[in-house]
Amino acid sequence: MAKPFGRPNQPVTQRVHEGSPQNDEGDKKPDIPSSNKNSQRVTVAAVIPQLLPKVILKYFLGVTVGLYILNQKRLLPRPLSAIVSRSLFWPTLPITVSRRVGKWITQVDDTVLIGGAPFGFAKIPETLYNEHNVRGVINMCEEYSGPLRKYKELGIEELHLPTTDHFEPELDDLMSAIAFIRRHEAQGKRVYVHCRAGHGRSAAAVFGWLIYKDPIVDLQALNSDFRKVRNVRSTLWKQPSIQQLHKRLKETGSLLTVGDIASSEVSPPKLIDGSDSDEDL
Repeated sequence: MAKPFGRPNQPVTQRVHEGSPQNDEGDKKPDIPSSNKNSQRVTVAAVIPQLLPKVILKYFLGVTVGLYILNQKRLLPRPLSAIVSRSLFWPTLPITVSRRVGKWITQVDDTVLIGGAPFGFAKIPETLYNEHNVRGVINMCEEYSGPLRKYKELGIEELHLPTTDHFEPELDDLMSAIAFIRRHEAQGKRVYVHCRAGHGRSAAAVFGWLIYKDPIVDLQALNSDFRKVRNVRSTLWKQPSIQQLHKRLKETGSLLTVGDIASSEVSPPKLIDGSDSDEDL
C-alpha cells in the first residue's frame, strides 16, 4: 500500500496560521453581499435630507429664543438689539398682545393716551379717531413705522421718534414729543403715544409730558402713580434723559426756549407718504 504523501505520522491537514482566513465554514464570517451595502448607502442618503431641515429648524429656533430672551433682559448691544427687535416684531407679537388683552389703550389725562402699536388690521386707528378724538400719534418704535395709509385717510398726523426697543428715548426726543402734544392740546385734540406694547419707550415720553405739567413733582412718586394707571416700567424716573428733563424744568421753569418751539413748529414730523411697508398694518 502506498504511504500518504508527506512526513511520516503527520496528518494530512492544512495548518491554520494566526491571522489567515479560515476555511472552516463554522468559523468563517459571512461576507455582506454588495447589494445589501448599496441598500444601506441608499437608506442613509435618503434619511439625511429628511433630518437636515429638522436639525436646521431646531438650531434656528434655539438661536431665536436665545436672542429674544437676551433682548428682553437688555443684554444685547444696541445695534444687535435693533436687528433682533425688527426681525422678531411680528413673530413675537402674540406674546405682547396676550399680556395686554383689554388694556391696549389707556387714557392718561385729558390730552394724552398711551398704548401698544395701533395696527391697521385691528381697526385701532379708527377707534382712536372716532372714540377718542385722536388727531396726532407719537410713534416711538424703531422697528415699526405705523399704519401710514390709515393715518392719511383719517387725517391723523404722526410724529415718528424711532427708539430701539429696550432703550430709553433721548432728551431731544422727549422735548419733541412734549412740543407735539402741546400743539394738539392747544387745538383741543388728543395725542396717542405708543411703542410696541406701551410699556417702556412710549411710557418715557408720556412721563416726560407729566413732568412738564408739574416740574416740582417727586419723580419716584410720579412713577408710582403712573403705574396705577398702566403697567409701565418702575424705573422710568431713573432714566438719564428723564433726570435731565426734570433738572432743566426745575432750573429754567420752562422746557422749551423760543428757538426750540420755533424748531418744533417749522420742522414737520415724519408725515404719511404711503411708502412704508407697514402702511396697511
